[in-house]
Parts: sequence; structure tokens; C-alpha cells
Amino acid sequence: MPAALEKRAPAVFEKCSMTKDVVRFTSPALELLKQDLAAANEANEAALQVQPAPTTTTSHALASVRAYTSSGEAQCSLSRFLA
Repeated sequence: MPAALEKRAPAVFEKCSMTKDVVRFTSPALELLKQDLAAANEANEAALQVQPAPTTTTSHALASVRAYTSSGEAQCSLSRFLA
């Protein structure tokens, strides 16, 4: 807000910075929102760092794919499209 109107700011607002022409304020509600945002960002970073352990379902699926590709059936299927 313009520095000339600084005295009209509500009493609960706290001055956080100012220039010759402008005064910037923060409020308790805004500080709570900043804390919530910081906590959410930390939780997001932590979630991105976690690598899930392979499940038995994934292991079984990989074994099935390996068995199929090692059999001649997969190669025969591809040869139809390449011919």
C-alpha cells in the first residue's frame, strides 16, 4: 500500500518491508498459509524421494514377459509384421 496510507492498515497486520513510496504488510493468516505451503512442499519432496519396493505381482509379471520373449512365439509374431 502507499506509504501515505500506512496508518490505515489494520492493527493485526505486521510491516514486513518498505520502500520510500510503498509499505508491505503481512497478516497472521498469511503466515499460517506460508507455513502450510512449506510443509506441503517438504512432504512433496519427501514423497518424490521414496522408491516403492517391488511387489511379488511385479516380479511375476516380469517373469512372464521374459518367458514370452525368450520363446519363439514372440519372434514369429514379429516376423509377420516385418515381412
